[in-house]
Amino acid sequence: MKNLTEGILLINKSQGITSFDVVAKVRKILKTKQVGHTGTLDPLATGLLVILIGKYAKLSNYLTAQNKTYQAVVTFGRSTTTDDAEGEIVKTGDSNLINQENLIQTLKLFLGKQLQIPPHFSAISIKGERAYQKARRQEYFELPPREIFIHSIRLISWDSPRAVIEISCSKGTYIRSIARDLGEKLGVPSFLSGLHRTVCGSYKVENAITTEDLNNLDKVICNLKTNIEDILGIEKIELGEAAAKQLKQGKQPNFNLDKPPNTIFLTYCHDNLIALAKHENGKLISIRGF
Repeated sequence: MKNLTEGILLINKSQGITSFDVVAKVRKILKTKQVGHTGTLDPLATGLLVILIGKYAKLSNYLTAQNKTYQAVVTFGRSTTTDDAEGEIVKTGDSNLINQENLIQTLKLFLGKQLQIPPHFSAISIKGERAYQKARRQEYFELPPREIFIHSIRLISWDSPRAVIEISCSKGTYIRSIARDLGEKLGVPSFLSGLHRTVCGSYKVENAITTEDLNNLDKVICNLKTNIEDILGIEKIELGEAAAKQLKQGKQPNFNLDKPPNTIFLTYCHDNLIALAKHENGKLISIRGF
């Protein structure tokens, strides 16, 4: 029988609610407190939220690190304090200076590894205080650039002053910063006016239930994913009792596999899940125990 309070749930978040609102709804309908997610979406954003329930919350760090794909709407002709539609207008400019060809060429500059400056209105901690709290008080401060990786970025449509762009990127990428920086490179102020997350790792938004479905317990239960091998798309290996005990104790049991270094596995002993582990130099190293 399926455990009603454990699994992974894919939600297509609607606009106007926070990611925490979604978590609260899941906690309420499943009557459990152990609920998390793999990446926040702002209230104005929509799309895929991967919700982790029960022991699956232990996979948070692993799943959060996976790549994500977005459809972003960038509006040219003005910039805002928050780099999105919620902020006050800072600068204005002429969006007619942009055409489809120079937009496509400029997008190519974002491909690959780069340093990105996060938005001032972000949840980054500065000496124990969130950056957005300082920004609201109009305090001057600088945020250090962060290394990100853009795997792909392409123009879907251009109807001045708006461009719809698809972006596949690494963990920690701020799409608002891409919208801001795109305008700066083109010489026209810009901001993020819409955002829809379509992919998180191996999960796709078309397989998600809606926020409204969280009022239907049967639908929530039917859509809980509980097969960890399928969820993570990684291989399962069976351990002997001695090796399983060592892994649980934080030790690194000898285990020879004909696999590349740092290959990740789910380890079991007598069908009991032991740990998410990697194989390195003939040993198993626990990444996350269960």
